[in-house]
Amino acid sequence: MQLEPGDLVRLKRDPVRAGVLQDAEKNIAGQRMVTVRFSDGQMSWLPYSALEHVPENGESCYDRFVNGKFVSPDWLRRTLTRLRVSGRLSEVVYSMEATETDFYPHQFKPVIKLMESPTDSLLIADEVGLGKTIEAGLIWTELRARHDCNRLLVACPKTLCEKWQLELGSKFGVDVQLANASTLLKTLRRSKETGAGFALVCSMQGLRPPRGWDKLEETERDKQGVRVELARFLSDESDGEPLVDLLVFDEAHHMRNPSTMLNAIGNLTSGVSSHRLFLSATPIHLQNRDLHSILKMVDPDTFEYANTLNELIDVNAPLVKARDLLLKKGTKQDIEEHLVQAQQHELLCESKTLGQILSRLNSQPLDTTLRSELAVRLEHVNQLANYVNRTRRRDVKLKRVFRDPSTPTFTMNEYEQRFYEEISAVVNEYAESKNANELFLLSMPQRLLTSSLAAASAYWATILPNSTLEGIEETDTDLDEETSNARPLVTKIAKRTRELGLTKLLQENDTKFQSLLDELNQLWCKEPHKKVIIFSSFKPTLKYLQSRLTDNAIRTELLHGSISEPRSTVLERFEQHQLTPILLSSEIGSEGVDLQFCSTIVNYDIPWNPMRLEQRIGRIDRLGQKSEKIQVLNLVFDNTIDSRIFHRLYDRLTTSEKVLGEMEAILGRQIREMTTKLLDPRLTDRQKEALIDETAQALETQREQTDRLESEAGSLVQHGDYILERIYESRNNRRWLNRQDVLVYVKDRLEQSFPGTIIESSPPSSDKFKISFSNDGFSALSYYLSKHNLNGSTRILADDARQRFVFTESVVQKSGRVEQISQLHPLVRFCVDIDQKDISNREAQAIAAVIDGLDSTGKLDQGVYVVAINRWSSNNNTSDAHTNTRIGYIGANVETGELISSNYAEAIANEVSDNKPPMVNPSSHRLFKQAATLLGDVVLPEADKQFETFFLQTTAEVEDRLNIRLRALEKHFERKFETLYRIKADLIQNAASAESANDLQRASNLRNLVLARTAQISKLEKILQARRHEIEQQRSPIPEVADISLLLVEVRC
Repeated sequence: MQLEPGDLVRLKRDPVRAGVLQDAEKNIAGQRMVTVRFSDGQMSWLPYSALEHVPENGESCYDRFVNGKFVSPDWLRRTLTRLRVSGRLSEVVYSMEATETDFYPHQFKPVIKLMESPTDSLLIADEVGLGKTIEAGLIWTELRARHDCNRLLVACPKTLCEKWQLELGSKFGVDVQLANASTLLKTLRRSKETGAGFALVCSMQGLRPPRGWDKLEETERDKQGVRVELARFLSDESDGEPLVDLLVFDEAHHMRNPSTMLNAIGNLTSGVSSHRLFLSATPIHLQNRDLHSILKMVDPDTFEYANTLNELIDVNAPLVKARDLLLKKGTKQDIEEHLVQAQQHELLCESKTLGQILSRLNSQPLDTTLRSELAVRLEHVNQLANYVNRTRRRDVKLKRVFRDPSTPTFTMNEYEQRFYEEISAVVNEYAESKNANELFLLSMPQRLLTSSLAAASAYWATILPNSTLEGIEETDTDLDEETSNARPLVTKIAKRTRELGLTKLLQENDTKFQSLLDELNQLWCKEPHKKVIIFSSFKPTLKYLQSRLTDNAIRTELLHGSISEPRSTVLERFEQHQLTPILLSSEIGSEGVDLQFCSTIVNYDIPWNPMRLEQRIGRIDRLGQKSEKIQVLNLVFDNTIDSRIFHRLYDRLTTSEKVLGEMEAILGRQIREMTTKLLDPRLTDRQKEALIDETAQALETQREQTDRLESEAGSLVQHGDYILERIYESRNNRRWLNRQDVLVYVKDRLEQSFPGTIIESSPPSSDKFKISFSNDGFSALSYYLSKHNLNGSTRILADDARQRFVFTESVVQKSGRVEQISQLHPLVRFCVDIDQKDISNREAQAIAAVIDGLDSTGKLDQGVYVVAINRWSSNNNTSDAHTNTRIGYIGANVETGELISSNYAEAIANEVSDNKPPMVNPSSHRLFKQAATLLGDVVLPEADKQFETFFLQTTAEVEDRLNIRLRALEKHFERKFETLYRIKADLIQNAASAESANDLQRASNLRNLVLARTAQISKLEKILQARRHEIEQQRSPIPEVADISLLLVEVRC
């Protein structure tokens, strides 16, 4: 057919290059040359004979393959990169390799679980030291990349706020602001109005409202301060659009008591958040009441009643048994029996996924492949796994660090013994008239004594009768909602201390301090400049040690909860200054701080709660500790309560050698009871030793019981190995974005959409780039930045010829003049925005390539392969968040005619896209015809079959998730309606009583309140109807499959 000006034409040798034929033509060397304007704006002179019409109906990719119309392998690289960056593919883990963290597979488990959760809420209950903070940061990175989320709120104990700010900034590139209740309220209001993003870290304590805030009259609320105003705002907005994209509660067990205001602020902030994370190292078993309390915050509608947890465990039990039978070669009959049992439960009777599993089990041979597939799918049916992620240390296959403890004990000298006995006598005399609760408070002076007699004497000697008492012990008491008064006892102790006048003698004859110096000198003789952390629970002890060590020409850094400068500054000095070998720290001062660069700690005093000691050791015994051994030195006075507790309690629990993990919840009550009894002056030393032994036995028994219970329940909440296998698979198959992906994508998109835009390395061949925009490109990007409130977020439009850029996978922006461009950079998001609107040049292409020599995976066998690459979608047309899209890889070995695994086919495609050379004259290859036949008869039908399986499975999973959402929605609004109708009924009754009493003004006011409640009920009914409609709209997704490419590949080894 004759080509005419205005026709849509393309190059025969490169069908991707398409454009419009122009009028101009000329003859060069006997060739008829014509002009073509391509879609990128470029005008080119080309031989008339090199062009052909673009078929109106398009030519299928298979036709191109059969007709030998192959394009360069570079096209595949650009196409796959575009899909990965802009397609939000379900199999791509966008947070992988995108942060400044080491790769630990278990830390991506909660990422995958929350992305697939029907509740958008998750309890991360990993054991201590496995990186719950990192997991939360990875989840936020994933949400930013997938859904452009930009509103983050972290609530944690006050002592952890700075740690969160530092970690999110240095490891995840998040610019975090520390905020109080006032700042949070202003930020939420501004974000609601403008859509502006934020990243805030607040202390739990600083947000909680006063008790009874919700019962205040309107006229009283303004007088109660900003925390009441914040609580009211959150309550009013709970049924509107979410104000927070991700809410993180760290140390969530502090909110477990439903009667506290910490629990109240937890529920209020949860009500305005799209996604919620609760971090707590609580044991997972049925007899843990704290677990149910936290789960009630995770999903208050599902876990409204205490027996719900037991019910979910019962539901999952037959599923776990069926999964185990599948993996252990159990019979089809036994497997079916457990699946039918599970299906009879009301929570699973409508499960589409479970129905599909039973159908597959009964209709196909139960071979190894089907067993594996069904076991994986059963993980998705597990109800409790929707709410809990649990990893224990023993589940993480990492080299364990050996603990080397030593506990030298020493005897007090005469001055120390006298001071100890005199002050103990004051405490005992005071204790005789006190009840059990007050006795517990007496442990502080008793422990300060054995911490440092010299420091205690110096501190108490300065306390005058009317002076203000400062907090000397580092605790999180502000998380408790109880108060205590230590003034009377401390006044008596201070008076007796001044009478004794032993402070100077105690400092000159300090047995414990001299022992510390001896131990340090021995250590530094073997390992000069070795860093050491010295822990104490008391600020007077820390200050005393700092002074004494300075007098001995030993430089120190001090870290406790009351220091004025940021803890990160102190730690940076300590880590980097070789001449500062000692860090003096309290538990609270170092809480949440990672000190893995140290491998030696000294416990200058011994907490009576073994968990406190474990927390100290846990600062260095964490993921990332490079040393094979950590040294733990405990300094204990002989013949004191401390020595009895350490040798009779700690040794029994093997605390110094074995991680206690999350035992705090178990130890707390028993330790408090033991402490109270130990301070009873009527007990003899022998009776106190017997009490400690009894406590040790009780704790040991309870720990064993907890381990057993969790072993029984743990398998019911954990995903099997499949999630970890999926994580390894994603990493090995490069299902994440690297720097070259980002560069290729941005360069292609900008140069295609805005001709004249240039991205070039500067200096040449370096990893730094100069970006010059065309006028259209500059204007479009400027408009995008302004529209999305991103002005000032990048220097890319600055008029600075010296500005350079680096393309990187890391989302963390380094300091300096060179700006980093990652997948979250505004320029990349701008390109994605353009890409989603541009549907040109999306035709599938055939590619023939050669993998010559050892491939990068080292796993490909020699041979000739054909591979079909498709884009599969299950789309409900409501939003990208509800679309399941992935790339399918189906291939076969041409010589054997056998199908290869999807992972193998994907590995071949990745190698081809990695700048592999094209095959020369593929149509002449000895196996070309055989390859084309195999592709049409086997591979493409298999692709259709696999897509059908994908669509049916995703449809079933969507249905199950929507049913869970709908059930929770109905329960949530049922509770709200019940409360409102009860209030309305009370108001009507009170109004009637007021009319009977002839109090017409009050009756009128009450009638108005009835009308207000009626309007509120009507509004809620409309909201419920809209939410139901939103959920129902997501049912019956639309299947969509699109060809991407067909490959002919020869692997030569």
